Amino acid sequence: MQALLDRDAEIEQLDAALDELPAGGPPALIVEGEPGIGKTRLLGELAERARSRGGIVVAGRAAEYETTLPFAPWVDALDDHADAALALGPSDVAELARVLPSLKAAPDGEAGLVDERHRVHNSMRKLLGTLAGDGLLVVVLDDLHWADPSSIDLLGALLRRPPPGQVLLALGYRPRQVAERLRADVAVAERDRRGVILRLDPLSLEATTVLAGGGDARTLYEESGGNPFYVEQLVRSVHKRSARRPTELSEEVPPRSPPLSRKRSGRSIPMSVWCCKARRSWVWSSTRSSSPTPRAWRLTRSSVASTCCSTPG
Repeated sequence: MQALLDRDAEIEQLDAALDELPAGGPPALIVEGEPGIGKTRLLGELAERARSRGGIVVAGRAAEYETTLPFAPWVDALDDHADAALALGPSDVAELARVLPSLKAAPDGEAGLVDERHRVHNSMRKLLGTLAGDGLLVVVLDDLHWADPSSIDLLGALLRRPPPGQVLLALGYRPRQVAERLRADVAVAERDRRGVILRLDPLSLEATTVLAGGGDARTLYEESGGNPFYVEQLVRSVHKRSARRPTELSEEVPPRSPPLSRKRSGRSIPMSVWCCKARRSWVWSSTRSSSPTPRAWRLTRSSVASTCCSTPG
C-alpha cells in the first residue's frame, strides 16, 4: 500500500488518539473531506495502526441506496459480532435484536418510541463496551453522509454518552452532505473535548508530483485541484490513451465537415441566414451518405429555421 502523502499531521493525530484513549482521551475521531480527498484511506490507516496494537476493529459504511434501511452501517460493522451480546442480559439482547439481524427478533412491546430508542442506544453502548473488554475497540463507520436517520440518532447518543472502556468511534463523511443533526452532535463533541475532527485539505503540488509519477504534474494539479482520487484518474486516463494505437485515437475525433452547400431545393440560401453563423451556434446532424466519404455532415432545414434569425422562403 502506497504511503499517505501530505498527511503527516493527520497520522500524528491518529497515533495521539490511540495513545490518549486509555487515559480518558477523546472517544471519537471524525474525518471530514470532499469526495476523493482520502477519508477512507486515512480511516484504513487508523484501523491498521489499531490492529498493530492488538486492538479489535469493526468497520461498516453507509451506502447511497440504503439511506432508508435502519441502522445500515451499524449492521455492516457489528452483525458478525452479535454473539457478544449474549453476554448481556435478555432485555439488552431483545433491544439489540431491533438493530442486528443475527439476533432473534425482539417481541413488540408496549413502550413508546422514545423509550424504545433510548433502550436501543443504551444496549448498543453496553455491547460496544463488552466487545472492547479490557482492550481496544475501534468502530470505523464511513460514508455517513448516506446514513439513515436511525443510525444518525444512535451516533449522536454515543457521542453524547460514550461507551465504557477503550472504545474509539472513527467516523468519515462529506461535510456538505451529512445530516445537520450529526454535524451538530460532532460540533458539540469537539467543543467538549469528546471528539477530534480532521479536516482533510487537497494535496500540495509536490505531493501531486509524487502521486502522478512525474509527467506534467502542474497541469494535473491544476485540473485535479490536488484531489488524490482525481489525480489518479487523470493519470490512468493519460496512460490509457497513450497505450492505444493512433488509428484507434483517430476514430474518436469527429471528421471535419465539408463546406456547406449554398443551395437547398434548387434555391440559394439568403445571405442573412449565413450571417447568423457568426452570431449563433449551428445545430448539426450526422447522416450516412452514399458518397465515398464514410460520414457526411449536412445542416438540416429544421436546424436552420430554429437557429437563425431569418429562414429561407
